[in-house]
Parts: sequence; C-alpha cells; structure tokens
Amino acid sequence: MTLRPVVGALLVASFALAVAVPVRAEPGTELDRCVPADLRGNAVSFRTLDQVVLPGLVFGDGPSGVLLAPDRTESLCVWLPLARQLAEDGYQVFLHQPRASPMPTGTYGFDLDVRSAALELRRRGATSIVGVAAGADRFAGTSEVEAPVIVVPERLDENAAARDRVRAAVREASPPETLFERWAVPLAVVLFVLVAAGVVVLRRRTTTTDPGVSGGS
Repeated sequence: MTLRPVVGALLVASFALAVAVPVRAEPGTELDRCVPADLRGNAVSFRTLDQVVLPGLVFGDGPSGVLLAPDRTESLCVWLPLARQLAEDGYQVFLHQPRASPMPTGTYGFDLDVRSAALELRRRGATSIVGVAAGADRFAGTSEVEAPVIVVPERLDENAAARDRVRAAVREASPPETLFERWAVPLAVVLFVLVAAGVVVLRRRTTTTDPGVSGGS
C-alpha cells in the first residue's frame, strides 16, 4: 500500500476542517489620540473573551475598584477628569477603550469588553468594583461588578457638578479604604516582627553567663 492515498485523504480532511471552523482575526483598537503623552505611561492592554485586544488607562491603586465604560462614539478624554478625581478619592480606576468594530453578528459586544475589563481590574488587585457607564446596557449580564451601575447621562469633562455627583454615588456604593485600613495589616506585621525580635534578644541576654563568674562559686 502506497502513502499517496493516505496523504491525499489527510489533505482533504484538513481543508474541510479549515472551512468548517472559520478563524476571525479582529484588529486591536488603538488608544484615543486625545490622551496626552504623560498619561500614556499608564496605558495597559487586555484581551477580551472573544480575543479582541483593547487598551485602557489605570489610575490609582488599591482594592476598591471603579470601572469606567464610555460610549463607542465618545472620546476617552471626556472621562479623564473623573478618572483622576476618583483616583484621588482612593480608588483604583480602569478607563477602557471600547472596541471600534462590530462582531460578525452585527453587535459591538460591549458586554464582553466590560466583563474582560473587570477581570483585568481584579487581576490588578481590586476586590470590589463599581461600574460607571454612559449607558446601563454596558454592564448587562456582567456578574464581575457587584455594586449597582452608575449611569452618566451627560458630558463629564466640562461639568464639575456632574463629576461630583458621580463621585458621591461611587462613595455611597463602595466607600474606599481609609488610610488606617490600608496600612493596618502591614503595620501589624512590622509590630509583630519587632516584638518577636525583642523577645529573642531578651532571651539571649538572660541565658548568657557572665565570663567573669565561675559556675562553682
């Protein structure tokens, strides 16, 4: 038996498999050009559940997270003042760029973007996440965000009062860690180490025999 029929059958099977399982190459979305150069150092990229690479900006740190989800037609820079202020309030803020092109089904898959962004925020240490979005549908079906979603119906870059309302709503939904709460565990560890070291030193002093004193006198 020659190998030619076997090789031919394998080639036919490979072609049929390639036709049956189409591969979709989704281009990545670039970070909005309006983002200033000094903030691009905060830029990160993450991969969505359907393998689309999206960029985002991270402000602040800590376990209290806020996920900002702008509209597809909205400039990312409209949300920058709010992102900065929330970081100053003690939150770790993730402002992500929504995808630019629709899925093969014709929908934009914003729910996939938000779910993946929330997972990225958790990977960076957030244990609680408040969602802030241009529309409530951004967080539809997203279980990674526990707190109620705060919907922003107005522009934020030129409206300080609107930003203050959002900040107040975020604090009510999930108060940030206080300075004491953030440093309580590290300080407790340091204190424990110092006490343990002190006990060891005292024991060594009490068990050390003075060289000038003989054991028989």
